Amino acid sequence: TTAALHFVDRLWCCGLVCRSTYLCNLLFTTKLNEPGDIIWALLPRTNLPATLPTPQQVFSSSSNISAVLPGAIASDSLGAASTNTSLTGVASQTAYVLVVAARDAAKAADGSPQPNYIARMAQLTLIAPDVTPPVFTGGCWRC
Repeated sequence: TTAALHFVDRLWCCGLVCRSTYLCNLLFTTKLNEPGDIIWALLPRTNLPATLPTPQQVFSSSSNISAVLPGAIASDSLGAASTNTSLTGVASQTAYVLVVAARDAAKAADGSPQPNYIARMAQLTLIAPDVTPPVFTGGCWRC
């Protein structure tokens, strides 16, 4: 699994006054060696529980990921191998942890789902870049 957090500067103007707003994009790619599903969640490192839930617990509560990963600011379920998501609530210069659970699409002899889960949640620590613009400290010049 590879991942990156980056901010996209969106400049908007009204008359002669221009302002920047920032959107954080999470881009990550993960690949399974066979067909399956992935669930991911991004949470501040300070909210990372001492013991992560099992992948089975994550998949069983995928509709309410905050039940097993409180403090998650974003999550999604993927059948594909990559995602590009715009996030809100990501703070500049803050550490986050991307946690990922996976299962395959195995079936029992009767055709019913009988997935195999990864042994434990994969984790990747990311630090959001500094996007805080500088300010004049001696007063405002043409604000």
